[in-house]
Amino acid sequence: MLKLFVGDNTQELADYANLRFNSVLITSSNYKQLIKQSKTQDIVGHASFSDLGKITKTESPFYTLLSAADSIEYYPPEKWSDHNDTYQLHSMQRITEYYLYDINRINKNVIGLTLDQWTNQPNYLKLVDTRKSHNQNLWISGCSISHGVGVDPDQRYGQLLTDGLQLPVSWLTLPGTSIEWAADQILRSDIMSGDIIVWGLTSEYRACEWKDGRIKNINTHAFEASETGSLAIVSEENRLFKALLAINQVENFCNKIGAQLIAFPVISTESLRLHLSNNKSYFETNYQTGFYDYGSDGIHPGALQHQKWYNFLRQYI
Repeated sequence: MLKLFVGDNTQELADYANLRFNSVLITSSNYKQLIKQSKTQDIVGHASFSDLGKITKTESPFYTLLSAADSIEYYPPEKWSDHNDTYQLHSMQRITEYYLYDINRINKNVIGLTLDQWTNQPNYLKLVDTRKSHNQNLWISGCSISHGVGVDPDQRYGQLLTDGLQLPVSWLTLPGTSIEWAADQILRSDIMSGDIIVWGLTSEYRACEWKDGRIKNINTHAFEASETGSLAIVSEENRLFKALLAINQVENFCNKIGAQLIAFPVISTESLRLHLSNNKSYFETNYQTGFYDYGSDGIHPGALQHQKWYNFLRQYI
């Protein structure tokens, strides 16, 4: 029988294992021999991913060892020896816990493993709002403009719509976010047949990244404007591609479930507007070089602009 203690490649793991049994360090040089011996005698050992060497095209020695174990006790450190406070795709903790998860899924022989760090990450997939009624629901989606930055909450075009239509409203809005972010929020929300989705399209140059535990916006236009040659063209076209992909996914989703989508530009570029000109769910506003008025921050649109948008949108609902 083979009993394993698994964790980091530190003395702490060895001490923990030897407090309970006479444990041997298992490495790339002895793991095959010890696995063979465990068929006829009891072996107790401790090991970490780094003790077993690198993964090859044909084998992961650490996974082979875990697969051969009859019982495994996981003893993770408070801080892993290779941890440097940044996201690491191939960290020891990530590989170790995936291997243990997979082994335990099959053999049910791992104790001490919790996956809360991986499964309890609602910020990655958090929906910013939920539906408010079992009946028809209005959904407002977009960036800070649709969110209402710079105006009072009751002056937002979305609030004017919910008041005028006498419908409950859900706000899939967040300042600084991108078209891709809004599309994801719409596609994963509990939108039903008969619902109305009003989507204020932001600039396709916006992209979102995950940093410091929250979503942050990147304005790629500032980078692209400083570039020359083919790199700038590819980068600019890639942002347009991702925006159009997201918008058409949402349009297809709404058509399939029988929800009404009204997408309109709030700060979209001329290029995006041209590409969307034949989309049945896209409604073009009159061209403006700026807003009719500005809100309290002097940057975002003011109450008059929101009223203009409400008047424009109301004719299509």
